[in-house]
Amino acid sequence: METMRDQAVFKPEWHAYLLEENGGYVAEGLSHMEHYRGKFGSRAGSLDETIRKAGQADGAAFKGWEWRGNTMAGHRLIALARRHGKDHEASELLFRKAYEEGANLSDTAEVVDVGERLGLPGVAEYVGDQSAGREEVEEDDMFGKMRLEVSGVPLFLVGLEDSQKRYSFSGAQPPDNFSQIFSKLLQEAAAAGSVGEGQVATAVQEGKAAGGGSCDATGGCQ
Repeated sequence: METMRDQAVFKPEWHAYLLEENGGYVAEGLSHMEHYRGKFGSRAGSLDETIRKAGQADGAAFKGWEWRGNTMAGHRLIALARRHGKDHEASELLFRKAYEEGANLSDTAEVVDVGERLGLPGVAEYVGDQSAGREEVEEDDMFGKMRLEVSGVPLFLVGLEDSQKRYSFSGAQPPDNFSQIFSKLLQEAAAAGSVGEGQVATAVQEGKAAGGGSCDATGGCQ
């Protein structure tokens, strides 16, 4: 998005996606490697290293992965940030804490720190109240799974603001793939005479909807 801000206005939207094991996580979170071994067996170590190296190629310094935290507090913070137009910034900071700083997001102090850095009012009290924002998160989670048919994340849904057509990406994607689909959408809009340069495009992340297409790992879309 950063490389194309002179061509379009982007409006990222984030939807909650609660993993099945979230409800069973102990308060302090789970061991990252123990979880990986339970899920991937003997491939856990090599897969972990592959992911870290892939992140480095795109400038993400993945490190310090000790914990797999319960994400409810983070999702509740994003819900609060959305009320102040800062949900995208909150999501970015939470991702950075978890994946590049190795923070355990089951620790509410880490979540509060993100909220305070964003200047969200009353964030300590809000995060400390386990019921605050929970219903909103659970409803958004069900919306994604039932209405948008999301069955795994990350999943990205991209389209123009004034169109129901959406293209979806699943799994981690290199930046060039997004640039290609953004360009494709703007070209389609220009050909249809619906928008001109600088008009609004949306990038809805972690969602899927009917009436759109899919894009493969090379950026090819149908």
